[in-house]
Amino acid sequence: MKKTATSVWGFGALLAFSMAAHAGQREDYAQQWVLSLPSAEGGIYQLPLSREVYQTLQSPQLLDMEIFNAQGQALPAALLSPTFEVETSSRTLSLPWFALPQSPQAKEGDDVSLWVVSNPDGSVKLLNIQTPPEKVVAPSSWLIDASALREPLRTLTLDWAEDAGPFEQYVDVECSDDLRQWRLLVSRAPLLNLSKERQALRHNRMELNSRCRYLRLKLKEAQPELPLTGVYADVISQVALPQNWQWKDLQGRRREERGQSTFEFELRGRFPMERVDVLSENNTTQRWLLQSRDTPEGVWRTRAEAWVAYVVQMTGTEIRSSIQPLNGVCRDRYWRLVLDALPGNFAVPTLRLFYRPEVLVFMLQGEAPYALAAGSTQAERMSSSLLHTLEALRQQRGEAWQPVTAGMGPVEILAGDAALKPVPKEVKPASQARHWKTWLLWGVLVAGAVLVVGFALSMLKGNRGKESPPD
Repeated sequence: MKKTATSVWGFGALLAFSMAAHAGQREDYAQQWVLSLPSAEGGIYQLPLSREVYQTLQSPQLLDMEIFNAQGQALPAALLSPTFEVETSSRTLSLPWFALPQSPQAKEGDDVSLWVVSNPDGSVKLLNIQTPPEKVVAPSSWLIDASALREPLRTLTLDWAEDAGPFEQYVDVECSDDLRQWRLLVSRAPLLNLSKERQALRHNRMELNSRCRYLRLKLKEAQPELPLTGVYADVISQVALPQNWQWKDLQGRRREERGQSTFEFELRGRFPMERVDVLSENNTTQRWLLQSRDTPEGVWRTRAEAWVAYVVQMTGTEIRSSIQPLNGVCRDRYWRLVLDALPGNFAVPTLRLFYRPEVLVFMLQGEAPYALAAGSTQAERMSSSLLHTLEALRQQRGEAWQPVTAGMGPVEILAGDAALKPVPKEVKPASQARHWKTWLLWGVLVAGAVLVVGFALSMLKGNRGKESPPD
């Protein structure tokens, strides 16, 4: 039995050794940045990628960067695309309202006339109601003009006289966009104005979440009268903040090939380029086609369809053409501007490529200090389930929840340029080497399982031999 336990322990040690061969090593990377955490209890942090990090990365998928703790262990990490930041604010506005009197004794066929005159923007300019003079008219419904609102109407608040007596009323809220067709929005919303000794209960707020231009309130009971004095709307505005656009200016060289004129540029790093602009001398206009490829021998692919870029000086003001979007995010290293005909004295333009920094999220494990290591032609970041964890946290804490933002210190050299050297052809890339290591690991697992089963069968036969009676 001891022999079997020793064999299993040896198998476990071999398995741990094989799995350790998959883990990334800090020394495999070119450089690192020690991270500063504003709070030691954040659990999960986000790190916006800086220009220096992008310039160091070699992998098109940004796999050659990892977060390490003080013990040299790689932490769970995942890459997030840049998000659009939205600023939310709330405000309260007073809305125009008009009483719609209705006679309690009115019967079908009574002559009650209503005229509504609107401004060009849709707001109510004049509301005229005519009823027979002999009838008793009491307000039981109101028309509310919300046509001036540009944001959704979240809540509606009614106000009435302070000296109003106690009452309990219920009101239906209808909405319309044309004052002709109405639909029920809220049924039997309670309105309360109650008091007892020094205690008071005042309920005058209704949740609507409506974009309708007009609202109509209709009391379910006309008595007692509702002394309405004001109508207020609470709206929530969402303003998109200026996006964190950054750019790289590339200087190129002119080339003539098979009668075609081009300007070629080289980009260092793995930036997520999304837009393009061409900077040239004043008072120039030219039609460009933008192409890119990832290797010097690769095929050129179109990234922005032909467009006209111009710069014009008029009365001391520079007028430029608009920035062009690319056909998706591109991380290629080699770029070129193509045109059919080019004047001989046309200067080499500057290619400006725009990007938004991505975010690396990571989970704290182990002890500080923590550091981001980046830049390698062989090391790769292992995949993790952190994205699923983030999604679960947002469901629990709300969509607005964000991990704490970490900061970066000065750069520190690790393996330096040696980590950035291309992998020789006879040396298998890291992904392929990892593939063979995986097969080796499975082989060790199978061999270990067979070994354990063999020992178990051997011991079972031995025990049966001892228990069998002699002939």
